[in-house]
Amino acid sequence: MKKNIFTILLVITSSIIQSQTVKKNAVYFNFSSGLSRSEDGLAFIFKGSARQWSPMINVGVGYRYNKNFGLELNGSTMITPISAEGVFVSNSGKVEIEAKHSNVILSPMVFLPFSNKSEIFLKVGCGILFSKSTIATSSNNDNEVFTDNFGYLIGLGFNKKVSENLVLSAQFDFSDSYGKKEAWTGDLGLLHIGIRYSINSLL
Repeated sequence: MKKNIFTILLVITSSIIQSQTVKKNAVYFNFSSGLSRSEDGLAFIFKGSARQWSPMINVGVGYRYNKNFGLELNGSTMITPISAEGVFVSNSGKVEIEAKHSNVILSPMVFLPFSNKSEIFLKVGCGILFSKSTIATSSNNDNEVFTDNFGYLIGLGFNKKVSENLVLSAQFDFSDSYGKKEAWTGDLGLLHIGIRYSINSLL
């Protein structure tokens, strides 16, 4: 009887261990594109109109330690600038502003598989946020302002495996404020879809 119980426990334990065995690690590459929206931080002007949406592209490389943890390095940039026009708070002079944001972010990843072909993931990263603003007034030539600052990014997404090495992904990222108060500053949200290609199996 004891031998039978021991055998049953051994089988159960073995099954649990096998089900928890991590997948082999994998290096993967990703590309995605989507639509971003920047919050306006234009406190120094009375805004007449603004275009705060821009298409954005993202490229990166990742390393997956196992089925639950990984690390990604990504770079994103706006394709077209965001813009606003209005008058200065200080002197009522007319002003037009354009800005383009980019970033380089390193993010630890947490993956939560719920089938053999799909999973959700969360990433919390930090890196450099770049911004270029062009300020045009009636009294002088265009004034370009370049800024960079250290900031964070939080992302939540979904992966769907379509082949042994190819995964479709969709995610939403929210990042810290770009720029500075004298130009264009504000948080950025990005909704994008893309592909991930892995040297090994990702899921």
